[in-house]
Amino acid sequence: MSDLEGDFGRDRFTRFWTSDQSVEDTFNAAFGEPIESWTMRWAQDRLGYQKAGPSTDLLSVLLTLATLVACVGVATATATRRWA
Repeated sequence: MSDLEGDFGRDRFTRFWTSDQSVEDTFNAAFGEPIESWTMRWAQDRLGYQKAGPSTDLLSVLLTLATLVACVGVATATATRRWA
């Protein structure tokens, strides 16, 4: 709440805080923007940009591929020795 007061000033925050309307309507009327927009900007300022959804980093992919190649190599070497 202190961030709202700091961003928009005491008067606008007091108008928001003491209103009897719904939170969404009051927020938009007092601060001139939807609560969703301000909340997203506030979170990004504090937490940084967050990538939504599943993802893998390049190192994980490379380590997985290296492990698979090693396993195939061991399996091939073992099978070759059994047939020889």
